[in-house]
Amino acid sequence: MVRKAFFILVVFQGACTAGPDQLGYYRGPAVVLSASFADPPASEIRAALVDINQVNYCNLTEDSQPNVEEVLFEEEKEAAPFVAENLQVEFLAAGYMQQPPCGQSSYSGSLRFFEVDSVLEQPGLPFVGHWAPIGYYVVYATSATTFSPLGPAGPTVDFPRGYSWLRRTCGTATGVVAMDAVSTSETVEFHYLPDDLPQDRRAIELSERNLVESCGVTVPADDLGSRISFDRAQSLVWAADGASLYYLPPADATDPTQSVGLRQVRLADSATSELAVIPSGQGLQIDVAGQLYVGSTDNLMRVVLAASGPASLVAVPVPANAVLSPDGRWLAYTHQELHVWDVQAAADRTTINGSFLAWSPDSALAYRSLATDAETFDVLSPAVLGEPKIYGSTYGEEVETVGWNTDGPLLARSPFDWSIENYVACQACFGLSLQDPSTGAQRQVLDASAGKIDIVSAPPVLGFMLVWARTCLGLYNTVCSYSLLRVDLTDGTARPVAVAAHEYPVAVSPDNQRIAIASPTGIYVKSLVQ
Repeated sequence: MVRKAFFILVVFQGACTAGPDQLGYYRGPAVVLSASFADPPASEIRAALVDINQVNYCNLTEDSQPNVEEVLFEEEKEAAPFVAENLQVEFLAAGYMQQPPCGQSSYSGSLRFFEVDSVLEQPGLPFVGHWAPIGYYVVYATSATTFSPLGPAGPTVDFPRGYSWLRRTCGTATGVVAMDAVSTSETVEFHYLPDDLPQDRRAIELSERNLVESCGVTVPADDLGSRISFDRAQSLVWAADGASLYYLPPADATDPTQSVGLRQVRLADSATSELAVIPSGQGLQIDVAGQLYVGSTDNLMRVVLAASGPASLVAVPVPANAVLSPDGRWLAYTHQELHVWDVQAAADRTTINGSFLAWSPDSALAYRSLATDAETFDVLSPAVLGEPKIYGSTYGEEVETVGWNTDGPLLARSPFDWSIENYVACQACFGLSLQDPSTGAQRQVLDASAGKIDIVSAPPVLGFMLVWARTCLGLYNTVCSYSLLRVDLTDGTARPVAVAAHEYPVAVSPDNQRIAIASPTGIYVKSLVQ
């Protein structure tokens, strides 16, 4: 096959002069981009249409990111005569940098990202195809910037001030994607892509996945265990005997009451039954005796199970997000102050000037005290009220959660920052460290290469905690994989338990030997022991 190419010159001009406008957005100077088209149609080409779109790298939820923002440049030009081997068309854009940059830090505080694509038109016919560079994005830097797109421990790219191409190609070794910044004077080859690709997250996810896989990089497959139900669950808990699970499916978006059914599935035969219907049901909880609670529209509801027929619901005069202690005796909730509700007495046991952190496995209350100017980490037993045990200021506001070992509490946090996760820098979001509040001693359990860490919110267990660790292979938080890790609080080791495409709700069995995972494809059960 004879390889044909024709060329297009794109002048991308934000304004006559560079500098911030009245909104504080940066107007970049003009740039000329040169593109060649690989194997264009042999038929006559009448015109070319080029789009330059800003891609928002930050300040978006995971489900919507990445997002292709407003079209900065869209113009069609005719040029005569067209010569297939050497076509040059000049474009002038009148737009400017619509979005502020991601954060203000050394990683990407001065960077803006753009994708470029084009369609070609024949005389009297619609466009004949969609072309785009594979693995290339236009990047504008207001100052020289070091870019770490995959996290603080990932590869870096140094961008000079001004425009550059971000080029990503397969490395010299299999399974490696190389990444560098190249001058916009380089002619970039555009390749044909399917015409029906949408300009949204799906298109970029597919493009990034294709690039990663073409370089021989293996994307981890899901490993969730044995499926016991095809139902979806927004939250789930184990029954006290470990023989079944209770769960709440997602609400129907068209239902104005947002009612959900409280369901039970047996592990032995996957038989499912519906126990009750709860308006705005959310946040399923259970104590060691098997008493169920569920949040409703305004209050927490106690579920009274019946031997036959539907369960009944009894309103508890505490907020729907009140947190149940493992022994079922107390509920913690915040209303101006931290309240500890006595379930049997149906009244507050005590109120505390502080904020709730966690219950211990033996139902002691861990909280951040605000009683003095210096915040402290305190633990109090509601059963025997007295002076709390005060551990000192420790991590302060950076405490993510409390783990419980045989020697007492440990404070967990993610120590490493990353600046392009969202518009406000992702502070303390990578890696994992533990601190003994009795001594102040800290130890690193996971370094930044483990990925972005989210500690699983679950009832307390003794001796370990579960965390989701996210790693991504593509730009814009694409081609991501999530590992569920079991972190041993005695020796600080972490081992993978499950692998998923996203974070999912997790519940630990009463004997701490199994987990249940609620994914979009069903409910799974997996062993926690090796």
